[in-house]
Amino acid sequence: MSSKVLITPNPITKNSVIQWHTEKKSSTILIEITNLYSVTEIVYDSVVNKGDHIFKLDNDSMLKASGIYFCRVTIDGHDQVAKIVKH
Repeated sequence: MSSKVLITPNPITKNSVIQWHTEKKSSTILIEITNLYSVTEIVYDSVVNKGDHIFKLDNDSMLKASGIYFCRVTIDGHDQVAKIVKH
């Protein structure tokens, strides 16, 4: 993966975002949120152009209950997983 995926702020708020950068002309991006019961929801699945990208986390619809979640961002087949906390 060409760059680190950032989730800020975390613990999440209504203003939290996932940020990443791609170097290729065209990259496939998949973002999945998994709760502690292993229930996974795909929240973003797209092809993006080279550059910086931001995905806004709508914590009320994606992360319904308080707790710990795991966010997997896959860029061109390379995974990065981060822990998300919702109070």
